[in-house]
Amino acid sequence: MFIQVSDPVGDGFVDSLANPGGMLTGFTNTMASLGGKWLELLRDATPNLSRVGFLYNRAVSAGGGSFYMESFKSAAMRLNLAAVPLELQRVTDIEPAIAQFAASGGDGIVANSDAFNTANRYDIIASVNRHRLPAIYYNDTFPPAGGLMSYGVEIEQQWKAAAGYVDRLLRGEPIRSLPVQQPTKFALIVNLKTAKAIGLTVPESFLVRADEVIE
Repeated sequence: MFIQVSDPVGDGFVDSLANPGGMLTGFTNTMASLGGKWLELLRDATPNLSRVGFLYNRAVSAGGGSFYMESFKSAAMRLNLAAVPLELQRVTDIEPAIAQFAASGGDGIVANSDAFNTANRYDIIASVNRHRLPAIYYNDTFPPAGGLMSYGVEIEQQWKAAAGYVDRLLRGEPIRSLPVQQPTKFALIVNLKTAKAIGLTVPESFLVRADEVIE
């Protein structure tokens, strides 16, 4: 059983979400539409946004980055924003890529949900904040580390649900009869310390939507 997999069908783990087949099932930690949702939230928090970078690592991203990037680009078109893919291949790419993006008029960052960004979150956050770029991340480990905001699944709820699946499997229920479940609860976290540090005034109408505000 898996937990926190973005695209189990695309990665070949299961035949479909409803009918996984084979010997695997579990819980996804996100969905493709979040690429657009992250951008919409960032725009709501930063009304003057115009040019947004999408940070990703092709080697460890679902669909090579396309899983989330398609909805990100669609949302950018709808919101009349410029969408700029920023591929990071190694740690030494982080600062040059973000610095060049900021120098070219970039004014916002959406960080893709991938293992590279998670492992290097402190370097990414430091660079993004150094260039005073509003950014949104995909899980709740980023705001406590200095990230401006995050929107993602409530991991604790997934672990509880996974325990229920384990119980059913131990009672003899075949794994192929358990559909892959997608998350239903998400949390928006905003770090006002970071907002102040980068010179951003977050609208009150946005703050009231947050599940948690770090002050």
